[in-house]
Amino acid sequence: MKPQRVWKHVGKKTLAAFLVAAMLVTGAPSWNAPRAEAKFGADDAIEAVFGVVMGSMMRSQLLTLGDNPAVQAELFSEAGKSQAEDGAPDERAVSVTDDVMTRLVERGDYALKNNSLPFRWQVLHKDEFNAYCDYADHVCVYDKLVAACHYQEDELAAVLAHEMAHGYNQHVARDAQKTIVASMLSDVALDAFDVSSVGVGSLLPEVFTNFLVVKNTSVASEKRADESGFYTMASAGFNPGGIAKGFHDCENFAAWSFRTDGDGTVDFLDENAAYAPLKAALAASGTGAKFQTLVERAYASDAASGARDKWLRDERAHANDVAKEREKQAKAKDDAPKKSENGDMYLELGLTSFAAKEYARSSALDAGNPAATCGLAMVAGREGDTDTALAMVDNVLAEHANYARAFVARADIHRSMGDDDAALADCDDALAADADAFVAHRIAGNIYDERGDTAAALAAYRAYHEAVPTACDIPVQYITQIVDGIAEDAGEE
Repeated sequence: MKPQRVWKHVGKKTLAAFLVAAMLVTGAPSWNAPRAEAKFGADDAIEAVFGVVMGSMMRSQLLTLGDNPAVQAELFSEAGKSQAEDGAPDERAVSVTDDVMTRLVERGDYALKNNSLPFRWQVLHKDEFNAYCDYADHVCVYDKLVAACHYQEDELAAVLAHEMAHGYNQHVARDAQKTIVASMLSDVALDAFDVSSVGVGSLLPEVFTNFLVVKNTSVASEKRADESGFYTMASAGFNPGGIAKGFHDCENFAAWSFRTDGDGTVDFLDENAAYAPLKAALAASGTGAKFQTLVERAYASDAASGARDKWLRDERAHANDVAKEREKQAKAKDDAPKKSENGDMYLELGLTSFAAKEYARSSALDAGNPAATCGLAMVAGREGDTDTALAMVDNVLAEHANYARAFVARADIHRSMGDDDAALADCDDALAADADAFVAHRIAGNIYDERGDTAAALAAYRAYHEAVPTACDIPVQYITQIVDGIAEDAGEE
């Protein structure tokens, strides 16, 4: 349980070196200079190399940040800050968005890569027609857009599935190279990112947040999001349109079952709600017979052109590609530890349901992974199922004696039960099993602080700070004493 960096960062010196080198060679940042002639010179070569290198670095950085729950939480928080000024979003918009996103996430046919986070979403009160998905799978939609969709789930699903596709295809990170030049000229590239594996109080540079919440995706990525999003919404059970659904579900014209009712109204297919708007429009305009003719001609045309066979092949190919990607991700056993770390961070953020998702992904990748089992045990404990939680930890200890993480998990469960004495005993056991089980110091510090034993709390927090100097979750009154003590010791030396 040694501290680990959860944000790999590109430091100021590295980026500054690239910038200075480019300026020394060209006299100015050549990547921003206008081009009046179509020729390739030394400055173009430098620009190309610089763009490739920095684009690759930014892509790697964004993929790392995009798999960090603390970053996702920060983006969520930053987006929501506007509510103080703009007011709360339309409740109806929030309700329908929650329903649509839940169905898309749980039922849609898509492959979520192991280095991507579970989707989070929010609705903001904005007088703009907009929605986006950033690099950390945070989907944001403005309530004006939801209203413009008439609060209709199928229409909204088309928009949100498109945004989800940007997320699970990792478009922002993978299209980073085209925007790297602009970002290098701002404070974005000259800020180092740093957060501890436990602390969650760090802030993203505002300019970085503002820059990257926009799509920054290429035309090709937009087209792919259109296609992927369409399949995601349709597979989740949303209606892409009555006519489209009819042609998709019916292999030939006869399957439409056109019939004329006694009042002369042309009816077809069944009473599925997806067809109701189309039927109503045809009945009101008296064009049912004409529509029947058009459908018949469409099938005849498809038979001649092979168009229907082609898009059915495309659909099967897409489904196969998704299945292959899902299988590929499922085989990456080495990704299991990172998913457990993400679960830990979600727990620190108080997002128990998301922690459960990451622990479950970790367990699916490696069924024998005790860290995932301990994580799921802590989730069960926080949800009140303490008997199950304790039994899960006992099973881990039966197979992995003196596993420090299991003692830490049991301390967390005992805290959920209100048994702080047992939790402190578990902390002692964790540290006896592994001196680097630093989380045990923090749990003990919290318990002593709540009891008013400030001396014991300070000692525990000091040990925690020594293990994780960048921790952001030590109460201010203690971190002040710790830092002052370190300064005094340095002065004496």
